[in-house]
Amino acid sequence: ANIIPSFIFNRGGPGDPFVAGMDIKEGVLRRGTPLCVINPAPPGSTDGPVVVDLGRVASIEKDKKPVDEIKKGQSAAVKVDTPNNVTFGRHFTADSVLYSRLTRESINALKEHFKDELSKEEWQLVIKLKRMFAII
Repeated sequence: ANIIPSFIFNRGGPGDPFVAGMDIKEGVLRRGTPLCVINPAPPGSTDGPVVVDLGRVASIEKDKKPVDEIKKGQSAAVKVDTPNNVTFGRHFTADSVLYSRLTRESINALKEHFKDELSKEEWQLVIKLKRMFAII
């Protein structure tokens, strides 16, 4: 998902959620989805990119009505319950791309419980994210 810079309502931080408008570029964003950003390695570091966990999607509001999900091509206001140490502007910016934080466990759950519900395009996105997060 991409953050819509003109629709940042709350920056997150200690005890506060991050709330902003988001455009969904691929897949589906659901309530409860853990989100992260992938930041480049710090200058001079030999480490690879740094994954910053942003928290879970607490709610989604489209046209001033709560919804459980938004799909590719849609926009909505999204509230993310962030950990106390994660703040917009410090750990991620309006230029950051937000990703669903996949794990081996979440992929296994998708296979076991939602195999028939995901489209071919959504499974291709799972494979893409699996590679990005180096999940075996």
